[in-house]
Amino acid sequence: STVIAIDIDDTPGCLAKIVEKLKNGGVSIEYTYAFLGREHNSAQVVLRVDDTEKAEKLLKEYFTIKTLNRIVIC
Repeated sequence: STVIAIDIDDTPGCLAKIVEKLKNGGVSIEYTYAFLGREHNSAQVVLRVDDTEKAEKLLKEYFTIKTLNRIVIC
């Protein structure tokens, strides 16, 4: 199973905007985890989606993502 890990701003509505763009782009989220980052006003989000490549493309197209990683979980 593969997940996407991203660093985002820890501001109200930031994650909601990401979820909305993925939904409108036809990407379904199977699960997500979020937690505060080490840096001030940052958060890390882990997403398991049905189409990883499409999700990455949408995220890069619409947002300035601090970090985007694809992680394979056994």
